[in-house]
Amino acid sequence: MNTILNCCLVACAGMVVASTAGAAPTTAAKPAKGVPKAPDKPQDADAATEDADGKCAEGTTLHRTKIERYCYHPNYNKEGRWEFWYASGQKKSETGYKNGKRHGKRQTWLENGQKKEECNFKDNAEEGKCIEWHKQGKKAKEADYRAGKVHGLSSSWDDEGRKLDESSWKDGARHGRTTSFYANGQKKEEQEHKDGKRTGLHTLYYESGKKKYEENFESNKLEGLHTEWTPTGKFASAACFRDNAVKWRTDDENELKAKNCN
Repeated sequence: MNTILNCCLVACAGMVVASTAGAAPTTAAKPAKGVPKAPDKPQDADAATEDADGKCAEGTTLHRTKIERYCYHPNYNKEGRWEFWYASGQKKSETGYKNGKRHGKRQTWLENGQKKEECNFKDNAEEGKCIEWHKQGKKAKEADYRAGKVHGLSSSWDDEGRKLDESSWKDGARHGRTTSFYANGQKKEEQEHKDGKRTGLHTLYYESGKKKYEENFESNKLEGLHTEWTPTGKFASAACFRDNAVKWRTDDENELKAKNCN
């Protein structure tokens, strides 16, 4: 009788183990109903290494709780979508990985569902357009990247949507024109750059739009005539620079006409 009972117990235990092994993993908490959330799949195809049903790619292991979900290789390199949620259920971030490196789209959100950041990555470096938003929902910054460095146009705005500045970049260095603005939209400052160095005309404006001063740079050094004006637009003073040093200065407009700064 004891032998038969023991056999029954072993058989039942085996059925329980088999049933447990076949059970589906616990589903991660979803963002709160009605709150904007990320798409189910990253937009970058290279980052979508999971099956349509959300399983991890072959050879990787799934880790899932109510606030996080990700897949990883035996060497712990990240793979596929790494997702995290706030305790409220609202999605906090989603990042694509490939062989342990950020690859594809990365997005983050505030707990109220408002998107905070969005950027594309390739081999762990920013690639393409990266955008940040103010907590009220208006765009805060937008920049183009190449191989992890700003390359192209970069712009920023205040929390009311007014543009603060706009600049051109090349391989992480300012290259071209940089312009900043007053809150009324009027230009505040303009500067030309070449390979990260101030080169060319530099102009500062009053909020009225009239010029405040104007000067010229060569490889970060003042070179040539520097002229200043009053808020009403009248001549105030002028100076001549050579290799970043003052050659002469005057506050007499008639005297200026007679001087040479070549």
